[in-house]
Amino acid sequence: MPAGLPLPRPPTGTFRASKFVVFTGCRMEQADFGDADLRGARFEGCDLTGAQFSGARMTGTGFVRCDLTGITGVTSMRGAVISSTDAVALARTLAITIEDD
Repeated sequence: MPAGLPLPRPPTGTFRASKFVVFTGCRMEQADFGDADLRGARFEGCDLTGAQFSGARMTGTGFVRCDLTGITGVTSMRGAVISSTDAVALARTLAITIEDD
């Protein structure tokens, strides 16, 4: 699928990504990944604005250059790998202030 095309929302509770799945340049605003198995998947340059991750399994899930503004279910991101740029943006979404030592 060409980069930038919106994808249909995955069915709640039945979506399972393989560790070989890479989402590149996808527009997934408001996607519902609740209870999805995303272990080992990778998101690169994706717009995940307002996506919902509550209950998702995300060990080893990678995020690089993604828009994570307004996502929910961030406690499910335990074990995910996030680029430093994405981590700073995620901190803003969570109203966390990052200060240098």
